Amino acid sequence: FKWNHFNYINSSTLGRYDICLVRYGLATLSLTNFLKNFRESNQNAKILLDMPTYPYRQEHGGLSGKIKMLIDGLLSNRLKSNVNYVLHSGFEKNIFDIPTIRMSNGISCDTIKLKKYKGHLNYKMIAVGKWRKWHGLDRLIAGMSTYREESKLKLDVVGDGPELANLKKLAKEKRLEDRVFFHGACVGEKLDNLFNESDIGVGTLGLFRKGVVVDSSLKNRDYLARGLPVILSSEDADIKSDFDFVCKVPEDESDIDVRLVERYIEGLNISDTINETRSFAENHLSWQSKIKTLLTELERLK
Repeated sequence: FKWNHFNYINSSTLGRYDICLVRYGLATLSLTNFLKNFRESNQNAKILLDMPTYPYRQEHGGLSGKIKMLIDGLLSNRLKSNVNYVLHSGFEKNIFDIPTIRMSNGISCDTIKLKKYKGHLNYKMIAVGKWRKWHGLDRLIAGMSTYREESKLKLDVVGDGPELANLKKLAKEKRLEDRVFFHGACVGEKLDNLFNESDIGVGTLGLFRKGVVVDSSLKNRDYLARGLPVILSSEDADIKSDFDFVCKVPEDESDIDVRLVERYIEGLNISDTINETRSFAENHLSWQSKIKTLLTELERLK
């Protein structure tokens, strides 16, 4: 279904539109056919391809990944005949020979609950994701072991994914069972409670492992909408490393120095940080603000 879902959008139901925005998975025949049919029905529309990650080849490993990349390589050359712009957070001027518009991920702030601060003796970090190697969470766990005697930071890990087993193994090898807690996939009240007990969110710490220069991770945006400051390694397209609600760590394979993270948390005014980060998310990271900026840019490019 993932490879053919565009076939289920019948051309007779497309109607008339000014803009078509498609989140890019990989190039498939169903995608190229859909774009061709849409263009035939909407000659003057702007067709935009929203690129969540670029480059993305290292996200697809093994034999199945090689096959996907082969198909993507063959079919992505067809996209330029129907697509006007690629939306992308990085610095590339063209992708697939299609001009780019710089735009990063947005979130729906209205659906994200603001955290309630609860005082506690031990500072806590929270990391949420579908864990892969490039999330770099191993760097943080290794740092918690390296600086065990100098920091009492604890970590709640939420989510699953291909890298989860390795993270659990690493935490056990480092004897961090009393400091690193794996909760699996969480939603609703359980997830809200974990956020309420947290002091800082852990962003993506290993994007350099797949050659990505500019961060646009949804987790970073979700943390800020919750009212949490965030630990960042790469430069984020919207969240600058010198902002008060950002704890910047090196962008390399070094263990994260959790002593610095703990000192950063100690220096925060929690109530002010909750309101500041939420306000920033609403004004700069919401889909409302993103689409407004995009429409302005499309008007300029006419």
